[in-house]
Parts: sequence; structure tokens; C-alpha cells
Amino acid sequence: MAGRKLNEIDFILNAQMNSGFHGTFTKAQAEFAKLGGEIAELHKAQSNIAAYQKQQGAITATEDKLANLKKQHALLQVEIDETTGSTASLSREKLKLEQRIQNAEDALTRQKQKLGATAEALKGAEISTDDLGEAQTRLSAQLAELTAQQEQAAKGALTFGEKTAQSFGAVQSAIAAAGIAAALHEIGGAYMDCITIAGDFQSSMSTVEALSGATANEMESLTAKAKEMGAATKFTAQEASEAMQYMSMAGWDAASMTAGLGGVMQLAAASGEELGTVSDIVTDALTAFGMTAQDTNRFVDVLAATATKSNTNVSMLGESFKYAAPLCGTLGYSAQDAAVALGLMANSGIKSSQAGTTLKTALANLSAPTKKQAGEMERLGISMTNADGTMKSLAQLTASLRSSFSELSEAEQTAAASTILGHVRDAGDHQRQPGGRGQPDPEHLRQRRGRAADG
Repeated sequence: MAGRKLNEIDFILNAQMNSGFHGTFTKAQAEFAKLGGEIAELHKAQSNIAAYQKQQGAITATEDKLANLKKQHALLQVEIDETTGSTASLSREKLKLEQRIQNAEDALTRQKQKLGATAEALKGAEISTDDLGEAQTRLSAQLAELTAQQEQAAKGALTFGEKTAQSFGAVQSAIAAAGIAAALHEIGGAYMDCITIAGDFQSSMSTVEALSGATANEMESLTAKAKEMGAATKFTAQEASEAMQYMSMAGWDAASMTAGLGGVMQLAAASGEELGTVSDIVTDALTAFGMTAQDTNRFVDVLAATATKSNTNVSMLGESFKYAAPLCGTLGYSAQDAAVALGLMANSGIKSSQAGTTLKTALANLSAPTKKQAGEMERLGISMTNADGTMKSLAQLTASLRSSFSELSEAEQTAAASTILGHVRDAGDHQRQPGGRGQPDPEHLRQRRGRAADG
């Protein structure tokens, strides 16, 4: 019915409106196009500013990671030099560490190249990187002014349309009955909403382009993927594009983003977390553990299982990983190992950044102990390596700590935890925690991970 009514209105308008009406709307259309082009350019400039700032942050994070890896490499070299027996296992760990250092250096080079390209784009727009805050303020003011002009042009077109409709004479009643005035307002409002949404999405995808260095063809594919996921999930295409920004900052290329976006969006939907937050968590953790975008589904499954089986959630696990994952990855521990440990700590009430800091401090002390800490570890029979020199898994290390602490009184446990692990209450509670309701089961995680890999 509505479609037939609109067709009738269209027929009446085409029959009754003279050339002046057509010319006025043609002019309005041209004005819209002109203002739209100027607004798009401002959006692009704002996106480049945001991309430049994010790229600077990504470079800082990679530099910190690289410094940490090199520190671990130096400590490992000292351990090799001081070992009198076989160093085959340590040498293998050294090679793995050197590969991670190389990967981090390569990522840093790519990030600096992207930063340089973005700086050139800003320079071309006559924007100085010395004062991006002032530039952003100026662009926002210009954008607000142009948007107001565009809205005014839309209102002018609607007003002209209404006045023209009122001059139709005998036909006026038919058009009024069809609700042409209301229809014009609704169409105009919907049009302006479309302009805003399209502008935001275009701006966001421009940031993805600046961060990732994707080609024109790759951007077409990424744009199509964002729209596809926006139509197929609870999230919008705009939100999907924001998730891609975090992936780009982590050094993912277009193919990696296309492969990993689905898993990230599924985790965000299941957990109820913001899509951008989950994307940030996943990309940062995958990088820390030396995993790739192809491992996204496997890692997402581990996170989901841990959040389900322990007293924590995806957001808090992400905060924990932020502090613990880089060192865990450097020491060769898997994401599953770290997730189980953090799940156990969550069941003891140690969550979020507190859990990540506690685990990081404990592992740092165990991997590079002071003389006093080494003596206490030897007394209790605690070691990070097996008899053959291979590294114990994090689950094995936790079991070893529990076994050693179980022979001590509560006061002795506190003293030993303070000496070895650094955090008396946190570390002590973690190691004394025998399990409990909702504890994440390592075998359950392995099964979930296997299903994800098969899927």
C-alpha cells in the first residue's frame, strides 16, 4: 500500500512540477555533493590524526615489548654461560627468543613506516604533527560548520518542496491525504541520518587504511567484510571497522583481519563486552604469545572457557593478560597455561590487573631469582625446568609450588612466598588455593581448544 502511494505521489509530482522545481532540486543535489565532499575530506584528516596518535602508541608498546625480550635474552645467555651441564634445551629456548625479537623488530619497522606515511598525509593536508590537539579542534569546528550548512540545505529543499506542493491547487488535497509533507520530513531526516552514519563509517575505515597500509583492493575487501559482519551479527559495520583498527595497530594485514574478525565478534557477542575492547584484548594477547590471526578461534575459545569455568570475565582476563602475557610468551608458556593460572587466581579473588601483575612478578622472580630467592627455591626444591633441562609448563610449575608449600606451616608459607614471589598475600593465596567450585579444568580447556581448531 505504502509503495503504491509513493508511486502515485511520484507520478503527481512529475506531472505537476515545472522546470523551476526540477532545477532547484538539481542545484540542491549539487550543493549536497559539494558539502559532502568537503566533509569527507575533513573526516579523512581527522582519521589520519587519530591514526597517527594510535600508531605512536603502538610503537611505544612494541618498543617496550622488544626491550623486555632483549632483557630476557640477556638473562638466558647468562644462564647458558653459567650452566656446566648440557645447554641444548636452553639453546633451543634462546633460538625461539631470538625469533621473537626478530619478529618484534620487523613489526616495529612496519609500524614506523606506517607512521611516516601518515605524517606525510597530514603534511599534505597542511597539518603539523607538532600540535595535533590544536589541529583536531580546528577540524572539528570546520566539520560542525559544514554539517550545519548541509542540514540547512536539506531543510531548504524540504521547505521548497512543501511550498511547491501547496501550490498544486486541486491536486493538493490528494497529496496532503497521502501525507507528502510528513513523508518529506521523514525522508529528509532519514537522509541526514544516513549521511552521518556513512560519514562515521568512512572515517573509521580511513583510519584502518592509514594504520594497516592496505591497498585499494584490500580496502574494498575489508569494507565489504565490515558491512557483511554488520549485517550478520548484533554489531554494526561501524563497530566492525573499529575492531579492525585494533587489529591494524597490532600489525595485522588485510588477510589476517578478514580471517580473525569473525572469532573476535563471536567472543564479544557471547561475553557482552564492547567489540573494540575484545579486539584489543585478542590482538595484544596473540602478539604476546607469538600466535597469529589464524589462531584467533583457538585463543577465543580458551578465553571463553576460562571466563565460563572460573570467577572472572573476558574484560578482566584481558586486563590480566595485558600485564602477564608478554613475559609468559617470552618464557614459552602458552595462552592456555596462562589462562588456567589466571582462572585459579580469580577463584581466590585475585583478578584483573592485580592478577596479571602478581603472575608477572612471580614468574620474573622465578626465572631470574636473586641469590636469596635462588637459595630459598633450592631449599624447597622449586625449579622452572625439568631434570632434562626442558621448561616446565605453567601447570607443572604451579603444581610444584603447591607441593613444596604444602609441607610448610602457614607462617613458613607466608615467609617463603614473600621471599620467592614478592607478593605475600597474593602469591601465597594463589599457591595455597587447592581448587574449588568453578575452577578451570586444563583438560576441559584442551578439549575446547581442539574443537575450535577443528571448526
